Amino acid sequence: MNTWEITNGDLFLPAVSSTFHGCDLFSPVGARLPGGLDPALVGPAVDVASLTDLKSPKATVRDAGLDTAVVFIDRFGNARLAGQPADLAAAAGPLTPGRRLRMSVGDRQHDVSRQTTFGEVEPGAASVYDDADYAGLAIAVNQASAAERFGLDLDMPVRIEPA
Repeated sequence: MNTWEITNGDLFLPAVSSTFHGCDLFSPVGARLPGGLDPALVGPAVDVASLTDLKSPKATVRDAGLDTAVVFIDRFGNARLAGQPADLAAAAGPLTPGRRLRMSVGDRQHDVSRQTTFGEVEPGAASVYDDADYAGLAIAVNQASAAERFGLDLDMPVRIEPA
């Protein structure tokens, strides 16, 4: 497999921001490659063996529960989890709104419910929902931070099972 570092500024958008490289740098270069741009012109070759494989947590269905982990915490304290709603359904059964679930974080257990929106639980109550932005499972506390309430942090293991 061949890999190149993208350093040829002539291929970037005229103004490159410090935060939107997907739009300003990767897209313009990637769009030229199918048109015949020689990949060697994007920048120097990189030895694939020197690259770091970023391991993302995976969800695992086990013993009528879902072993997952926190993959992202947004600015509101909602915690995105590894895995999809189908993974939780395979572990716990039908995901009907209001379904009671037990969430384990370390040696602590918490009651949560399966919901489709934040407003379906009382302020301060926790829910497991489908995060539309991320297309996966997430934990929220209505009008509060799930990360703070449950002491969640990135890569932290979480288990969800029927209550």
